[in-house]
Amino acid sequence: MVRMMELALWMVLVIWVCMVWWTISKTVGQAGEAKRRKRGLKARSPEDCPACQTEQRLRGVNSRPTQEVRPWSEVKGTGGRQKQSNTEGHACPNPACVYHGIREQQVHALVLQEKRGKTGGIWRLRCQACGKRFSERHDTVLARLKTPPERIELVLTLLAEGVDISVVVRVFGHCEETIVRWLERAGDHAALLHDLYFRDLAIDHLQLDELYAKVRQSPDKHWLWAAIDPRTKIVPSVWFGKRTTADAHHFVHDMVGRLAADCVPVFTTDGLRQYFWALTAHFGFWQLLPHHRKPTWFVHPDLLYGQLKKFRIYRKLKYVVTVGLCGTRQVIRDRLQSLGYSGTINTAYIERFNLTLRQMVAPLTRKTWSLAQSPEHLMRHVEWARAYYHFSRAHSSLTLGTEVPKAQRERTPAMAGQTSGHRWRVLDLLSTPLVADACA
Repeated sequence: MVRMMELALWMVLVIWVCMVWWTISKTVGQAGEAKRRKRGLKARSPEDCPACQTEQRLRGVNSRPTQEVRPWSEVKGTGGRQKQSNTEGHACPNPACVYHGIREQQVHALVLQEKRGKTGGIWRLRCQACGKRFSERHDTVLARLKTPPERIELVLTLLAEGVDISVVVRVFGHCEETIVRWLERAGDHAALLHDLYFRDLAIDHLQLDELYAKVRQSPDKHWLWAAIDPRTKIVPSVWFGKRTTADAHHFVHDMVGRLAADCVPVFTTDGLRQYFWALTAHFGFWQLLPHHRKPTWFVHPDLLYGQLKKFRIYRKLKYVVTVGLCGTRQVIRDRLQSLGYSGTINTAYIERFNLTLRQMVAPLTRKTWSLAQSPEHLMRHVEWARAYYHFSRAHSSLTLGTEVPKAQRERTPAMAGQTSGHRWRVLDLLSTPLVADACA
């Protein structure tokens, strides 16, 4: 009996020693991790950004200058029949023509000639300066497609509303390769449309986050980075890659390229440290200090950046902590309240957009068999869904009051941001001629 009591005491002592050792090691580990985090949170400079080093800029779309070209109406003279057709947005595709790439109707020499085609009458345009003839579908998604445009419009609308490609194949009878080709065309076209309209943005607040995405037959983990303006619900930038510092730099570099020159928004993100390094590398200035040979990079004094750190135990959220990395929490709170927000550092708007994006893009849905075949295919699907989200899909939180006419109450993010004055049809997105600059 005595021996059993001694053995029990020894077991209690061993358990107590193990618990003390585990508590001390955990405390030391947390202190060391905090120390490492404190040492690592140092401002970066454009020299650390791969996109800044390669001088990547936002590509131009439909942007040939027209100042040096004389309008065709002055060249041909005042005689003859006046032009009656509307050719705004189209441009002569002949590189040898003086009016090549010019899309202003008052300048170029295009006229509508005749209708052709078996799918609803496709206008043929002719350049009066060089005689070049081409279709009105040139530089659009519908170029050289024989399927009726209404069918393509319906299929791409369903793909932007979260329907899987396999479902579209079963319902409409088109082969999968055809549907994928339409989606890839629409994705590339949507990226050009985004580069054309979403530039020089004046945004006062941005929320950033990254979304986990799976790709078929890919062992690496992929993340979709996104930013949203809580006021207009515009998504200025998305980036598909890994969760590394280089990807954060590329994402923030593209976002900064779309903002106005003097625009410094208030940023809020989750606890990922890469955001701090990327933001401090793009919002600042070089200054040569006395007795220094090289200039020093200083973070912009107007940059306010707050983080929402979430702490989980066994995948369950226990508590959250807000931290002000650029500016104090009180300064960030006052600035957000002055802009009309609650003042709390949060990521609620970007988290809600993540849910919207998962509902719009089938490969991003949780626990699904609808996985993208490649990162490029998934990115094109996301680009097309974003264009549909910006221009064609009305946002419920942007609806105006009853004092506005019923036809104008529903608004899209592009309308809220004054990028567009009306709600676009999907066919309008597909039939807008777009072409990137040759130097892009």
